[in-house]
Amino acid sequence: MDVTTDEPMSGADAVEALKSAGVLDDVLAKIDAGQLQLTGQGGFLPEMVKAV
Repeated sequence: MDVTTDEPMSGADAVEALKSAGVLDDVLAKIDAGQLQLTGQGGFLPEMVKAV
């Protein structure tokens, strides 16, 4: 949910917010460098799903 409008935020809007903040680039750089696993046990995506 977008806290500024009380309207639900789309997935595309959430991704754009992460990109604008530079967070997505940081995560992707860590994945590319082999410092962060994307999938599998302990991977970024499963842990992100657990967090929400």
